[in-house]
Amino acid sequence: MFDPTFLPALEKALFLESLSARIARPVMPDDAPVDYLVTQAVAEYLAGRGDPKIDGIIYPSVQSKAQRNVVLFHKSSRVADLDIPHGTEIHAHTYHSTEDGPEPDYMVWEEVPPEKEEKKKPKLVGFDVEAFLGIGVPRDPDTREAGLRVNVGSLSVHRNQRNCRVLS
Repeated sequence: MFDPTFLPALEKALFLESLSARIARPVMPDDAPVDYLVTQAVAEYLAGRGDPKIDGIIYPSVQSKAQRNVVLFHKSSRVADLDIPHGTEIHAHTYHSTEDGPEPDYMVWEEVPPEKEEKKKPKLVGFDVEAFLGIGVPRDPDTREAGLRVNVGSLSVHRNQRNCRVLS
């Protein structure tokens, strides 16, 4: 308690506890603009900090005291591209038809074309003209480092009581 670093650490802990409680508080329709602006301003400040670097916020769920919500800031929320072979078609269905009408049923599948042998293009020795000119090189304007990766084998769909779908 007499450690000179204790009081600043306690102040930070109390601030974060207060922030967590404010973020987790249900927002009423009449209060939405005011409450949103305050939490948005604090989140923007935290997202822009360089030291310590903060990637997001974890706060208690309003709907379930045992659960936590996670908000990642833009700089930390890029998802790595999936390695999907060129020409692959991805299909999805959210229901199937029965004699009683549509029933929820979630299915995603991919059709991968057979591999073809590519014809080798003649190159100048030691110099790739197409690569130099950027021909055929996809450009991704998003320069953030990918910090997240989809584990396709663990995806599942859950339905809550309000008939909303949640992908986890």
